[in-house]
Amino acid sequence: MRYAHPLALAVALSTAMPSQATDYSWNTTIAGTTWNTASSWTPTGGPPGAADNATLGTLSGAYTATLNTNQSITNLTIDASNATLTQSGGSLTSSGTVAVNSGTYNLNSGTLTVNGSLTTGAGANVNWAGGTLTGSGTLNGTITVTGGGSVTGTTLTNAGTINWQAGTITAPGTISQLTNSGTIDFKADGVAFGTSAGGNGTLVNTGTLVKSGGNASNSNTNIAWVTQNSGLIDGQIGTLAFTNGTLVNNGIVNAGNGATISATLTSGENGLVRGVAQATGNYTGNQTFNSGSTLAAGGTGAAGRLILTGNLTMNNESTFHVNLNGTTHTTGFDRVQVVNGTVTLNNATLDGAIGAGFAPTAGQNLFVLVNDGTDTITNTFNGLAQNGTGTLGGWNFQISYLGNFDNGNLTGGNDIVLYNFSPVPEPASVLAIAVVGMGAIGITRRWRRGVVPTQY
Repeated sequence: MRYAHPLALAVALSTAMPSQATDYSWNTTIAGTTWNTASSWTPTGGPPGAADNATLGTLSGAYTATLNTNQSITNLTIDASNATLTQSGGSLTSSGTVAVNSGTYNLNSGTLTVNGSLTTGAGANVNWAGGTLTGSGTLNGTITVTGGGSVTGTTLTNAGTINWQAGTITAPGTISQLTNSGTIDFKADGVAFGTSAGGNGTLVNTGTLVKSGGNASNSNTNIAWVTQNSGLIDGQIGTLAFTNGTLVNNGIVNAGNGATISATLTSGENGLVRGVAQATGNYTGNQTFNSGSTLAAGGTGAAGRLILTGNLTMNNESTFHVNLNGTTHTTGFDRVQVVNGTVTLNNATLDGAIGAGFAPTAGQNLFVLVNDGTDTITNTFNGLAQNGTGTLGGWNFQISYLGNFDNGNLTGGNDIVLYNFSPVPEPASVLAIAVVGMGAIGITRRWRRGVVPTQY
């Protein structure tokens, strides 16, 4: 039997065994100390390497660690309220978790690569003032964008909150997708997601995109990435503009009071485009509604008004929803106003609800769509020809596509008006009519057989 030499066995074992991870902790409050200063880490042997973990914990005073070289680690934890890590260049690559439980991480320049997750705790701060964010991980907690930067070669997911305040996020890579399952809140005006010479990004929203800040008039927050929505897009103030191609909507798009959504908008299955209760929302750009989508001026249950600047096309099995709660548009009943565009109804469905306590009368003409100019409305709603009869919420009505809002007439224009309302007969009334009708039939039959009917 041959025996391996002890030295050869030791070399073989050392080669086969993976390097052991070391947990390093930052140990100095000296200003200006950089990440790659070996003596600033405990135990000795720093800075941390690709298999190691790094912690910036509690020390005797506030401190800032500066990173401006290329570093790789497994996990990074910032665990003290007076601890700050400022990246001013270089790159930091994490294969595990970057956890800012308290304290601050400033990404001013350079590249942060997150292949696991980036999380922030309550009261912690991640400030994105420049540089590049990349990787295939998940962003949790709160990130504040104060100076822009870039997302490149990545499929990041935001499951937390990104508060955008300034700067432009670009996507110079060929594959750059940010999936938002949390919240992106645009708190100012400007180009939030922009294009660059190297490429363009894709923003997939399954959570909430909201514009909550900026100027109320003549102000835009622009998104130049290709955008797909199956969550909520909520314009609350000013204009939220989607400037790259078509905004594909299978979720909810909401224009708040006085706010504007600017987009070439195509809504599909489960897509809802709406305004807010008893107020006016605005949309600019051509609007197309395909099967399974809905246009509702006031949302669910409440009346409102939408002003659409552009063409409106409602295709087969899409829905035009109206709430009728009174005789005054916007506050009492829904109205869609189309400006500088055409209206095409390709067998779309008209549905809606009549609110409790409102009893429309035969003499009330409710103009639910007002079309500017002289262009006629193309085609009709499903089953509702000109002057046809339909039913909404227990009330029969007639419809005209030739209404004239300017003088209130049912003809002479190109507006949609609902008129001649009457309650649908109660089942007992229908039964009584049927019984009378059957009796009349019986009397007629007996008369024809030579039986003189009894007089009642």
